[in-house]
Amino acid sequence: MEAISQQLVLVGKSYVKQEQYFPTYFLISMLERKSCEMIWQHQWVFMTALEMGIDPMALFNEYNKIFNAKENTWRALGKPLHILHVLSLLLIYFLENPPTISADRIAFSRSLFEATTSYLVELESMSLSDPEVKVLLPRFKGIQAKLKRAL
Repeated sequence: MEAISQQLVLVGKSYVKQEQYFPTYFLISMLERKSCEMIWQHQWVFMTALEMGIDPMALFNEYNKIFNAKENTWRALGKPLHILHVLSLLLIYFLENPPTISADRIAFSRSLFEATTSYLVELESMSLSDPEVKVLLPRFKGIQAKLKRAL
């Protein structure tokens, strides 16, 4: 996993600003599928993407698109909540490492807060006896509370 990450960072830094050569949505989606199949750490893809130089807001938007696509891929891999796990860790990362420009921070926090609300609605519509839901619900509620204080 570490060797793959290093190679991706090496290549990614050269092409990250050129969408025609670096289709971010496709790459993130494909890498998350592979990560899910290989049962790798939930944060390795987004940490690699950030190390490549992908803008944090753009990265969040790509993950949000993946979540909203509601693909059957994750269910087929036996991990229907994989993207929500990744999103929760990504949001925690952003809370611990906020953007340095305050105007960006407020807009970014507002966007994250709104998305967190939709993730909570999704989770609350699932079986509360599911162990993964039991982990994710309080995690997202905590994230949402921190984001609310940041607004």
